[in-house]
Amino acid sequence: MTPSACLQEAQRLIREVMRFILLRQHAKPDMPVKRQELNNLIMPSYKGSKHRNLAGQIIPHAQLELVMTFGLEMKEIKTVAPGVSKAGG
Repeated sequence: MTPSACLQEAQRLIREVMRFILLRQHAKPDMPVKRQELNNLIMPSYKGSKHRNLAGQIIPHAQLELVMTFGLEMKEIKTVAPGVSKAGG
């Protein structure tokens, strides 16, 4: 694959993530999008390949594009495992 083809594919994946986020926010505005959902969106066409951290490369670019284009900020929500106290005492 040529460098320009790789760049085009990355841009396609970034647009796909952005589209998913926008449609999801419209359909379910109070529901956060799980990272696993974004991974599942990005990775199916790369199963079995060497692109294990592809989602880790695409998602930050999509975050930046969402802010620059729509002013929509996408943040990671830290969750606490069940049974773990938030107060570290």
